Amino acid sequence: AKDRAALVKFQRKVARLQQAVMSVNATIDDANKQIAVIEKAALTAVGADKSLIEKVRQLKTQVSAIQRAMTGDRTLAKRNENQTPPVTDRLQYIIDGTWETTSEPTQSQQDAYKIATEQFTPALAQLKTLIETDIKSIEDQLEKLDAPWTPGRLPDWKME
Repeated sequence: AKDRAALVKFQRKVARLQQAVMSVNATIDDANKQIAVIEKAALTAVGADKSLIEKVRQLKTQVSAIQRAMTGDRTLAKRNENQTPPVTDRLQYIIDGTWETTSEPTQSQQDAYKIATEQFTPALAQLKTLIETDIKSIEDQLEKLDAPWTPGRLPDWKME
């Protein structure tokens, strides 16, 4: 590259995005597991109404939408259908083309980075809200119903 410092700066930006993407993908997997247990607890909780179960199912739908934005639609991929490249595909394109080279990043790689960050930013915000607010709200409702324990939910226990 004519400007080695600019190349390293770009590679570091990509590395930070990769770290964030990997974190979000792992958090999505954890959220899916947690929501599955929450759903079972909601279904078995005495006094749980349909609205609570519907909220849990909406969470599942939201997590699926975030996951599609991050990794693509698996159903479409299995049928070899066209789809907008997800964040992970764009990121992998950049990594494959820049990691083991000393050439400056191409305009396509820079554009892919910009698009990936534009796709990633709302997905991250949605996931944060889902984890920090929505799941917490449902767990609070489950605690009030004395529902079976779910991972991450500490009991509101007092000695009797």
